[in-house]
Amino acid sequence: MTDIQHPQELTLTSTTPMAFNPETLISKAIDAGTPIEALEKLLGMRKELQAEMARTAFFDALAEFQASCPPVLKQQSAGAGAFAYRYADLATIQQTIMPTLTRCGLSVTFDTEVIDGGVLATCYVHHRLGHQQATKFYVPPDPQQKMNAAQRMGSISSYAKRYAIGAALALVIDHDDDCQTPKPAAAPAPRPAAAPPRQPPAPAAPAMASAKQLALLFARSKELGISPEQIKTEMLQRFNVESSKALTAKQASTLIDLLPDMATPAPASTITPELLQALKASGWVPGGTADDLDAALMKLRESAANWKSIAAMADSAQARMADEAEARRLQALVQLGESSCIELMAIV
Repeated sequence: MTDIQHPQELTLTSTTPMAFNPETLISKAIDAGTPIEALEKLLGMRKELQAEMARTAFFDALAEFQASCPPVLKQQSAGAGAFAYRYADLATIQQTIMPTLTRCGLSVTFDTEVIDGGVLATCYVHHRLGHQQATKFYVPPDPQQKMNAAQRMGSISSYAKRYAIGAALALVIDHDDDCQTPKPAAAPAPRPAAAPPRQPPAPAAPAMASAKQLALLFARSKELGISPEQIKTEMLQRFNVESSKALTAKQASTLIDLLPDMATPAPASTITPELLQALKASGWVPGGTADDLDAALMKLRESAANWKSIAAMADSAQARMADEAEARRLQALVQLGESSCIELMAIV
């Protein structure tokens, strides 16, 4: 049997597999004569790490975009009389969001597919590090449209793209009624012989809370550690309102002024910055699902196991002790994450 030649000593100096430079590690492994099986594992780890970093960067950029994107205004109009409506066309949407989208390192592309006479539009949101996500929206054909076939296809294609990009980026646009078929106005009643007494004008409806007020409300509440449940309870008790969208401008202003009184000291947290960094590098995003958190903890367990495997390959006691210490550190983070699941799920 041929003796297996052990590689030269390979000392790993990084403190966490989530922070090391994979290119440097692979280069050292090659110089040390590491077996091809171990190199293949390292290459696989590098690919997974790059994908995780790209996915984390994508959601960070998407959150920044949603926090800073200006509102999309409905500047186009169509129809006449009782059939008139306003909407934001695709060009207006793209002109509004493109500066913020570019600044955040994001871009969008579309694919369209004709299905049963309708159009399925797919909006891809790309990040400059390579991660992308797709959102689909289907518009069935409308034979009642007074257009030729080419015009009808262009109309529903544009409509599908507008709603696909709105859903992909969670754009806030006022109620868009261009998909509704207007109903004919009722026949006027017979004219009375004598005009009825003039009624006093109805009082003007109160102005509703603006998007800026609601954004300020939730930003301030987050800074003060006030949960959405506390906000909802206060709205019900004080204004008998269940949704922030139903607040008037005056009510929203009052609620913002009350936030300092609603704030309570935050309980001591068992979550360490090191745990958060490791979980985020493993693909977990604050505010994600319990399955996302379980997947991130599983990746940390696998990383700990990988370090144990690397320790077993070390040729010196010093290298083996360092690798085993790293494996123990990762396992401790896994145990801390498992005991802090409820607290981690509360992070948004």
